[in-house]
Amino acid sequence: YANDLCSVYSINVKNLSYKYYPENMSNSYTFPFSWHDIDWRKTRSKVSYYQNQLAVAELKGNSGLVTTLQRNLVKSFAGRALAVRVIASNKGKNTPGVDGVIWDTSDKKMDAIYRLGEVRNYRCSPVRRVYIPKPGGKLRPLGIPNMYDRGLQYLWKLALDPIAECRADRHSYGFRKGRSTQDVQTIMHLLLSPSSRCDWVLEADIKGFFDNINHAWIMQNIPMDKDILLEWLKAGALEIPSQEFHKGVAGVPQGGPISPLIANMTLDGLQGWVNSSVKHLHKKSRVTSWSPKVNVIRYADDFVVTASTKRILDKIVKLAVQDFLTLRGLELNHEKSCITSVKKGFDFVGFHFRVYPDKSGPKGAKSIVKPTIEGKKRLRSKIKDVVKLNRSSGEIIKDLNPILRGWANYYKATSAKTSFTSIGKYLWDKTWTWAKRKHRTFNFHDLAERFYTRRGKRRWIFKGELMSKELTVFLIDRVAIKRHSLARDYNPYLLDNEDYFLKRDKRLTSSYLWNEKKRKLLNRDKYKCRICNEYICSEDIVEIHHIKPRRLGGNDSITNSVVLHVECHKQLTHTKSRSLLAQFRREQILDD
Repeated sequence: YANDLCSVYSINVKNLSYKYYPENMSNSYTFPFSWHDIDWRKTRSKVSYYQNQLAVAELKGNSGLVTTLQRNLVKSFAGRALAVRVIASNKGKNTPGVDGVIWDTSDKKMDAIYRLGEVRNYRCSPVRRVYIPKPGGKLRPLGIPNMYDRGLQYLWKLALDPIAECRADRHSYGFRKGRSTQDVQTIMHLLLSPSSRCDWVLEADIKGFFDNINHAWIMQNIPMDKDILLEWLKAGALEIPSQEFHKGVAGVPQGGPISPLIANMTLDGLQGWVNSSVKHLHKKSRVTSWSPKVNVIRYADDFVVTASTKRILDKIVKLAVQDFLTLRGLELNHEKSCITSVKKGFDFVGFHFRVYPDKSGPKGAKSIVKPTIEGKKRLRSKIKDVVKLNRSSGEIIKDLNPILRGWANYYKATSAKTSFTSIGKYLWDKTWTWAKRKHRTFNFHDLAERFYTRRGKRRWIFKGELMSKELTVFLIDRVAIKRHSLARDYNPYLLDNEDYFLKRDKRLTSSYLWNEKKRKLLNRDKYKCRICNEYICSEDIVEIHHIKPRRLGGNDSITNSVVLHVECHKQLTHTKSRSLLAQFRREQILDD
């Protein structure tokens, strides 16, 4: 088993090494009495040390050591503190569960750290069920656990993720470190190129995936404390505001930190299962060779399977996929699953993939990836909702720019130039119509002068003012197309791969930065937070700290500014630890 895992990652078991963890760091790691006195550098370093050991032990097939390391990690102060920090600082920090409790003070966070160490008689509360809109007008149930249950789930996620990475399918890109939907569009673009000869695609849809995963299968195959896992699975859901209770009979509630990880582990192994089903089709001789070109590309519970012929997908692959799912209590949704020719095109994770005729190409065809029609419709609808008469131009631009930037970031690695241009034209039409209706007595020149500006050769840039600051609309039609680099088949928890994933995170973060000042500050600091020394990722919430406060004469210059995680910024402001304060002054984060 261990050799199979290592062969997936092209790893020699003998060459695997554990991360060195200095003894003096272990001995000097004292438990602080205050939330703001926690040394986050040592905290993250210790968690990283445990996760590296877990990955190496899993790849070496040492299940006993894996269990011991998991137990040590979830009991450690560092693991518990990091779990509380993540849950108390992410986007859902102000969303309570059924008990109405949130961790919004330092005392509550410290209390949570110690409570996470007392799980002997743990009982999981029901999740608070709410419904969020899906594309098409339907609603998706979302289960929101209590903060304490969320913290315990994230703590076990820290201990489970290194094992999941060792077992992950090669082309699984959802909810994994250093992977994203951009990798999906890149690998699909390569697989659909005429030279690859993947002419057909199975668009698979699993019926009620999160609601129907078999609990017995989860208990047997998810390597963690079974008592805690069973509590999560059987917790049930409480409808708000009707107070109707639903028992947990099957499935995993969407909304918990560990749910995507369990979903991934449930479907890991699908690629190998499908490959085994078509193994007999491979033909190789001295003269010719033939392959069915079967590949499984997956993002969480959404996946497609490519093949060279329709018959392979219909008669072999589809049956193999159903057999794989049946073992897990799942089944294909035959109404939504279909087999499609790549020449007709199909949508997957927000992208439209299609092979077009191209006489100039070497194979007479070419693979093109574009934004989906539905994606463009939704963007236009959002623009229409934002551009309303009862708002100022500054308020409109403030709300429009994040929407436009996010959409441009998602599609800028595809053939989206035509789409960007059409959206830019639509945006101009909407803002011009808004301006004419807002000020019916203004003539053409008055409207142009009041609401539009010029930048270089570019004219008609919609502008506004908010809090005495001039804003301009994001120019989506000026976004350059830049191809995405496909993630290598590396394990982020192995020592030799750390630099690769750190550089990759840096590139991804840079691509999502539109604030020029933050870009300069992060470049200067090598994309690290100078408090915890961790890399700042695109999903992190950050703030700009002024080394010399402005109230004491400091300014907004680059030399007087530094980008920090929000929690790190709070620590800098509130800590009373002499050693931490001395460290911050030595590193010139704090003014003398």
